[in-house]
Amino acid sequence: MTIQDVIGIANREGMADANFDLSGELRYVVVPQFLRDIKEQIGETFWQVKPWSTSIDTTNKTYSLPSDWKRFRMIKLALADGTLSDTEMSYIGDRPERIIEAENSTEAVVPAEYYIVHDGSGGWEFKLAALSNFSTTIRAVYEWLIPFTGVSDPDLDEYMPNDIQGLLVTRTRMLILADRLGEGDPRYSNELKEYQAGIVSLSPEAEPAPRRRVISMN
Repeated sequence: MTIQDVIGIANREGMADANFDLSGELRYVVVPQFLRDIKEQIGETFWQVKPWSTSIDTTNKTYSLPSDWKRFRMIKLALADGTLSDTEMSYIGDRPERIIEAENSTEAVVPAEYYIVHDGSGGWEFKLAALSNFSTTIRAVYEWLIPFTGVSDPDLDEYMPNDIQGLLVTRTRMLILADRLGEGDPRYSNELKEYQAGIVSLSPEAEPAPRRRVISMN
């Protein structure tokens, strides 16, 4: 399912007209809130992360990050013998004095610290606090965000299980009904109840929520 698929099903009565930037609302309001709702209900999920690795050398401190990178969950260094370090690399991006020292550093050491910088074109870069004194690999697990910038209609199947995408349709329909009819309308209340029940049902301990069949009229 793509963003446009979600819009087509959620806006099946055409209540959201051309003056309603539903695509923008879905990308920058609905989807982030939807993911937060899931995280608040069941915590971290296996499908919200991806593995990442990059080779580092002895001459560069800056390396590109994936376009869908949001934040690291864990990041470790592969040592000279090929094993992973016992401890994670330390993030220093919240320590301005360390960033200044790192920017001024010319020494080569075993990498232990890093920070993140903007790449100047809408993305992010990974930066070592000092040059590495040997060529190796950094391995990490990161939490993704859907890279809407520069992507006209991203495929949501790449980022979330198919069986929860119906809840995203419901959440989008709530937005439309609230804007066009108000939150006091019974139709909004029904969608809200269905959405809340669906989110709760994602918890492993919960009983499955009743599912409503959604038919796409193409």
